[in-house]
Amino acid sequence: MLVIKLEKENNMEKFKVGDKLKADPFDKEEYGLEYVIITSINEKNQVYHWEAECPYFGGKVHSGYFFKDAIKF
Repeated sequence: MLVIKLEKENNMEKFKVGDKLKADPFDKEEYGLEYVIITSINEKNQVYHWEAECPYFGGKVHSGYFFKDAIKF
């Protein structure tokens, strides 16, 4: 099992600060987001922190996606 998990992690696409990710279905529906921009990366917890302009409410939305859930925009 550990071998399969490591292979899967090694095959995940790596992103960097400033890259755009597709907004997940919740963020798309709740905030009207098409994409988000990575602002920082937490390697330990495997999370991309992001922000995006919110067309519904104005201002910015901040959150994070796990590495395994991130999809390039």
